[in-house]
Amino acid sequence: MSDPGAGHDEAPHPRLDLEADTIAAVLDILPDPAIVFDEGMRCVALNKRAVEAIGKTAEELGADAVDLFVHPDDMPLVFASFEEVLEKEVGSAIEVRIRTADGEWRLAEVVGSTFHHGHGVWQIDTFRDLTARRQWEVAAADTERFRVIVESSALVVLLCDSLGEIESVSGAMCRNLGHDPSRVIGTKLSHWVADADRAGFDRAFADAIAHPGVHVIECRLRHKDGRDLAYQFSVSNLLDDPVAAGVIVSGQDITRRRALEEHLANLATRDALTGLANRAHLEEFLEAMVSGKDCMEPVGVLFVDLDRFKRVNDLYGHSVGDSLLVAIAERLQTLVRPGDLVARFGGDEFVIVCPGADPGSTIPSMVERIERELAKPVLIDELSISIDASVGFVTARDDTTAEVLLAEADDVMYAAKDARDDDGEPGGRRLGISERRSLAEDLRDACEAGPASAGLAVHFQPIIDLTSGEMVGAEALVRWSHPTLGALTPAQFLPVAEDAGLAPRLGAWVLGRALDLLVEWDRGDRNRGVTVSVNLGAGEMFDPGLEASVLAALAERALTPARLCLEVTEPLLLGVGSRRRRAAPTAIQALAGRGVVIAIDDFGTGFPGLHALRDYPASVLKIDGTVVRDVADDNTAAGVVAAVVALARTTGKTTVAEGVETPDQARALTDLGVDRGQGHHFGRPQPVDA
Repeated sequence: MSDPGAGHDEAPHPRLDLEADTIAAVLDILPDPAIVFDEGMRCVALNKRAVEAIGKTAEELGADAVDLFVHPDDMPLVFASFEEVLEKEVGSAIEVRIRTADGEWRLAEVVGSTFHHGHGVWQIDTFRDLTARRQWEVAAADTERFRVIVESSALVVLLCDSLGEIESVSGAMCRNLGHDPSRVIGTKLSHWVADADRAGFDRAFADAIAHPGVHVIECRLRHKDGRDLAYQFSVSNLLDDPVAAGVIVSGQDITRRRALEEHLANLATRDALTGLANRAHLEEFLEAMVSGKDCMEPVGVLFVDLDRFKRVNDLYGHSVGDSLLVAIAERLQTLVRPGDLVARFGGDEFVIVCPGADPGSTIPSMVERIERELAKPVLIDELSISIDASVGFVTARDDTTAEVLLAEADDVMYAAKDARDDDGEPGGRRLGISERRSLAEDLRDACEAGPASAGLAVHFQPIIDLTSGEMVGAEALVRWSHPTLGALTPAQFLPVAEDAGLAPRLGAWVLGRALDLLVEWDRGDRNRGVTVSVNLGAGEMFDPGLEASVLAALAERALTPARLCLEVTEPLLLGVGSRRRRAAPTAIQALAGRGVVIAIDDFGTGFPGLHALRDYPASVLKIDGTVVRDVADDNTAAGVVAAVVALARTTGKTTVAEGVETPDQARALTDLGVDRGQGHHFGRPQPVDA
């Protein structure tokens, strides 16, 4: 009901979805009656004091709330105040007549303020009975009676002159704030106001002197013990009154009410577990950053995704997982600049917004710092837990809309875990939408003119027999030194190639380069007889010309099919629809039948992955690096590897461990019976001529 003549039920209204028990408990903290309204002026909730005062519940009031207990003559003032509160968030105090539970009309002071939750705006109005105060003011002409009433009141009551100098003060000044009235008289009221609020108080007091009537001023007063307490003052300019001849200031402690408002704000904008900004607050903050017409500063947005967090939950339980999230949140807050916003996006995902950050220096150094610091172990209940983070970022400038930025944010968040290339290095910053479109055109031109001429290159990483230590194969990994964007990782440009339909052409070029290397090695009697592995993406795996192009490339170079290994990731096998999964083995089965080696890459990251062993003619299982990482010092990881080795032996398959970084890992894998290894311990990916 936003208008006295408007209907109450036509427009839908948002739901206050805070916990009902939480709202009730919080409202009941207030010492005064309090009612919560929605934007349509419908009653949502009352505290116990409000129910006792007006004799009705929220359900009984409903959409006709104010009609049922506010005097008809005061309704215009109520509607005007409601609109003022929605506009300014905190309204001026108004005085209206309220019908009590026993039918009596009582004069009440009403103060409204708003709080935001979700997509709704809610107004909380508190009521204070002024009937007794008005009776006191009428009796104030009697000096002795005035003194007795003031001294016994819980309100801080002062009589000031036009300059704000205190001439008389009630005993509550001593009881509530600890100050001796004798030390207060003769000083300016602003002297007792907190430093940060003093200038605003002086302006408001001067306005009260200039405009007779009742004015409401809120500020913090200094307690004798050093605390600052929030107070709301009613300032009555009675300088022209022959009896008072001064300014009467009466104040009540609203510290608990302010704490309530902050608590309600936190419920709407803070993540309950970590205390960080939640997703709703993040989106509001980003909107403010990118919607300013005069904002010329770049805005950096970092996306942090914790790797292997699910494994922590599975091994140690959700309690430890929650503690880890809290520790990571605290660590992230120590790594940002003043003014940056750290938010929990959801689950194990965090977002950092960096206004004015230089994308060329500040952001990259922050990414490096975050990756380094989050890799340090976290001690939880005597458990030392190590976890890595995948970090990507986008940069928004003045011409970026919030919608585009959030679309890119969503894209980066879902790609964060895969934003590491085959070498195990960080995947680099996530490219923006316009950059990806431009990159697709560059890839198309490169495929036409020859990928090598555009800076694309194939690097090779050795695969080692763990028993003999000899090189038995190499994996071909594509890299791109872009003429304007610099070094790009596969995580940055391969998805673009897939989306643009260029994956088969790019893959054919990589295959050709890999087979050329075998010919070169055979001709020079170097690494004779080794195999070369080439990765297949979704665009190549379902290319109807895959079988013919692979066999033609082998025949052109007079190489036997057994020299080539095609790797398909387990997540790809698990992620396609059932129709495509049944169709996929057609080309793979045919190539395997001709002698091409088929490997299931990243084995151990899907669940369940056993159907891949049944549906695909794979002869090699490549154990994912996330499983290998802890194999030397974690019994669970070692057990997983041992299970994969046993499964491989039972089905007659060769095992290759990816991501082998240390001698300890290599020894542990050898002891567990893994056949081959690949990773930095044996050699980084290198160009052919290195």
